[in-house]
Amino acid sequence: MLLACCLQTGLNAQAIQPCLPDGIIFGTQGSIDSFTTNFPGCNAILGDLTILGDDIQSLDGLSPINSVGGDLVITASNQLQRLFGLDALDSIYGDFAIASNASLQTLEALDSLKYIGGNLTILENPGLESLEGLDSLDFAAGNVEILFNEGLKNLTGLRLDS
Repeated sequence: MLLACCLQTGLNAQAIQPCLPDGIIFGTQGSIDSFTTNFPGCNAILGDLTILGDDIQSLDGLSPINSVGGDLVITASNQLQRLFGLDALDSIYGDFAIASNASLQTLEALDSLKYIGGNLTILENPGLESLEGLDSLDFAAGNVEILFNEGLKNLTGLRLDS
């Protein structure tokens, strides 16, 4: 009920076009590139969104997505350097995990993200240099775990308001 309420009102003025109540797993660059063709008008994924694939280099095909009703997991996408394509994302109603992405350097494309309904986990992204991009995050309901990101020198970009 809460999810339906929030998706109807949205955090973004754009009309909500929900889809994929069972979620979706993107395992190849081709599946990401064909998202708008396969799911025209979809900008609110009702289920989980998983991005997992060694050939994934770009998330540009996911640019219409402004909310994820379940978890968002970006993992083992070892060629992915940036999260551009998630620029419109303003809310994740479940957990958000970014884990084991060897080439990921920046989160700056997440600067529209305001709400995470569960945990935020940033784990084992050795090339990640900063948390800039999380500046607009107003609320994370669960724990925030930032572990084993060897390139991360500070927490700049993550507001630690009480």
